[in-house]
Amino acid sequence: MESYVVRVYRRDAKDSEKLAGLVEIIEIDEEKAFTSFGELRAILNNTPGQADRSKKRKVRASAGQ
Repeated sequence: MESYVVRVYRRDAKDSEKLAGLVEIIEIDEEKAFTSFGELRAILNNTPGQADRSKKRKVRASAGQ
């Protein structure tokens, strides 16, 4: 099963296509930014051809190690 965390930071009330945010893809510990609903849909559908704005997350060290 695929798991995602989707954060929407901005949304245009007049144009629902305009939004900005970040998708965390849990299984591969990767983040991808999006600037439109189409980009978000492509990330969730894993559709190639969209701008690749991915970056690997920094793994946080556990406290006490």
